[in-house]
Amino acid sequence: MDTRPTEPTAGASWSWRIIHRDGGESGESAELVWKWIPPGRFRMGARGYYADEEPVHEVDVRRGYWMLETPVTQRQWLAVEGGENPSCHKTEPEWREHPVERVTWPMACAWRLKLEGLIAEEEGLNLRVSLPNEAEWEYACRAGSVGEYYNGDGEERLSEVGWYAGNSKGKTHPVKQKNPNPWGLYDMHGNVFEWCRDPWNNAAYGLRDDGWFVETTMDGDENPPLVLRGGSCANRAVDCRSAFRGRGLPGHVDDGGGGFRACLFPGPP
Repeated sequence: MDTRPTEPTAGASWSWRIIHRDGGESGESAELVWKWIPPGRFRMGARGYYADEEPVHEVDVRRGYWMLETPVTQRQWLAVEGGENPSCHKTEPEWREHPVERVTWPMACAWRLKLEGLIAEEEGLNLRVSLPNEAEWEYACRAGSVGEYYNGDGEERLSEVGWYAGNSKGKTHPVKQKNPNPWGLYDMHGNVFEWCRDPWNNAAYGLRDDGWFVETTMDGDENPPLVLRGGSCANRAVDCRSAFRGRGLPGHVDDGGGGFRACLFPGPP
């Protein structure tokens, strides 16, 4: 394992290699590379697209965290989880480097808990593994940018950083083939939708409190939809923007959905 910087700067890297678990299809280890996301303030949302992205508002991200530089790949999924690979796109020559997909929200949570246990057991580190909330996701995606995508506006710019309906031929692609954002994160736009830990609320931005919003579930709904971010290989460009808010029921995924990107937060699990 690499030594974590004492005072990380934005985009600093830290990596850890998983020795493959019993029952994994891949039969090999997988490296997890994390990028440091510093605390800061940004403008969340967008004006003039969809009502649930408004109003644009200031958000304080008060704590820094480590985020995987890519969505979880099929290689990484199998190294931690073992057993069955849920993905549709697992017959390509480089299938191990494609994002894992068709992962339900409970499956993603189970994976991150296993990873948390492995890090504690093998390295003795006091870190919490979690999915990002959607504010943390958008803040990390933007990396200081204010446009549609982290490199600017328009489909030409999107094609430089992501796989979407206009260039993907309807399938996922190996990670890290497009340009990263300024903090070293790849595939934040397109390729595969990424689960967040927030319950969906159409009026979430209107409920914001102290720069963000009060996280609530819908009254009487025991199985509320949850937030998905980033768009997918099957989505239009407008639905792969930094501010786009997707949603899905926790136990259901469509083609192009059900990916995720874990974060490490300092502190106890």
